[in-house]
Amino acid sequence: APLGSEESSIYQGVRLTAQRILEGSPRRTRLHVFVDAQFAGSLRDEWQTAGRLDQEIFVYDNNVAAPYVAEDPSSRLLDQAGVLRSPWLLWMREALRKRAVDVVHFCCHGYLSRGRGALLFAQSPLDRSDRYLAGPVGMVELQTFLTQVGAWSSAFSSVSDNFSEPGLRALADELAQNRPGPMLMHNMRVDPGASALAAGYHFLFANTPQPAPRSAALFMYCQPYLSVEAPPAPGPWPRSRGTGPAFAELARNVPQQTQAARSLDASPLDPL
Repeated sequence: APLGSEESSIYQGVRLTAQRILEGSPRRTRLHVFVDAQFAGSLRDEWQTAGRLDQEIFVYDNNVAAPYVAEDPSSRLLDQAGVLRSPWLLWMREALRKRAVDVVHFCCHGYLSRGRGALLFAQSPLDRSDRYLAGPVGMVELQTFLTQVGAWSSAFSSVSDNFSEPGLRALADELAQNRPGPMLMHNMRVDPGASALAAGYHFLFANTPQPAPRSAALFMYCQPYLSVEAPPAPGPWPRSRGTGPAFAELARNVPQQTQAARSLDASPLDPL
């Protein structure tokens, strides 16, 4: 959390988010966690006790971020594609250099400047010092990061005392309209137990279409064929045209229904 904001909401948000992702994800899932230095030890101890550390969760060493922490006098949004300025994003990109990630999930504050949404991190991954400004991370810089780490989906947790929930929501909306993969935003204030977050992950990343969860705490973009109006019947899901999900509530007209249904055609990649 940046200076002037409570740290406890971020700490509890990260703990709960990790738990609900592992509960809700229907696929084999491993979390790569980047947190403030003062939280890392406590989270490692907790997840080690639960038998999850190094099995389902890996917490990265904050000292590796030291080369990327520099005093930056600018608090403007970065609008130059292909460039990363945030020490958090630079640290994460370097740590993930030898692997690709599917989903990047941020649990942090939002920021709104001149109608543009942004993420607002702690001043540095090493400490919350006033020697550094909490430079906001806007859509251009975030999109560059997601592309460079190979992420095809993004997610956001709005903490209970979010500095600017509209800022985070505006960023999530802008990002979803500029990238093809699913996007999820969860509101911790509306859903303190984060049960809707687990439901959102189960819906977006299931191997077969699922009923979309209905919650005021969720805000999602996804391809229409991921949703069905009722749970699918037991057994293999038929993938021929005209079967599978019902698009009545999702498509505006017959041509849209036809195009969406084409995604159900069998693919030579299915056996793989």
